[in-house]
Amino acid sequence: MHDGEVVADFAIVGTLAAVDILLRQDVENATAGTFILLAGLAGGGGAGWLLTEKFDIDAGSAHATTIGMLAGAANGALLIEPTESYDAEDVIGLLFLGSAIGATGGFAYGRAADLTSGQATFLGNAVLLGSATAALGAIAGSRDGEFGNWENGTLALGLDVGILGGALIAPALDWSPGRAKTVFAATTVGALLGGALPGLITKREEGEDYNGDLIAGCMTGGLWVGFVGGIVLTTGSEPDTSLKKTSQPAGTALSVAPWVGKPGQLGLMTGGTW
Repeated sequence: MHDGEVVADFAIVGTLAAVDILLRQDVENATAGTFILLAGLAGGGGAGWLLTEKFDIDAGSAHATTIGMLAGAANGALLIEPTESYDAEDVIGLLFLGSAIGATGGFAYGRAADLTSGQATFLGNAVLLGSATAALGAIAGSRDGEFGNWENGTLALGLDVGILGGALIAPALDWSPGRAKTVFAATTVGALLGGALPGLITKREEGEDYNGDLIAGCMTGGLWVGFVGGIVLTTGSEPDTSLKKTSQPAGTALSVAPWVGKPGQLGLMTGGTW
């Protein structure tokens, strides 16, 4: 059921690899370029299909693969500034490398952690919380209005802390898919309402700009209020039924009987089921 998501993820990685080849080899022939793109798409999709044939893919594994691919590509993009890789082929190369590592790592993690759909959704929520909080913090902390090392490092830290924290916490949760989606929705709605709040409660003179730091701060607050509020509102939700352990039949009562062996040997004999 979720095989298509994994195939699509690796097809995207294969396409990025093909684009990287086109740029680095400076392919100008349209026919050759089309063939390379199709080959990359088919090769990546084929790799994903082989994985789906070898392993049983559930929602958790599929979603973890997608989250890993996106997070890997984002990390690759955040390496552009510190490595000064501004040429097109270098940018695509970083995106391809990051997405390939992320998709592979996400798939392996999803399999190893045996994530449910709800746990995988929480992982995505944690990535959103970490990256969005870092982005809004970078905006509020920027003083020159330009994207530089401070903003870049803050974004990378928030993204990686979010995905690491989510990966550690997610397996311990018993959230159902419905609860996880509700909390995710509450998080995004909270951020939107928080961002709109300054415009609703403050007045500005004609020609005056809104305070960017205030908006960023309110969005960050709204993000976390929505997240916590979603958890509180769904406290009474039923846990994920797929995590319930099948009850084992009760063992027979332990029986004890005297035991007599060779002359002079006495003891007790026990029996039962463990």
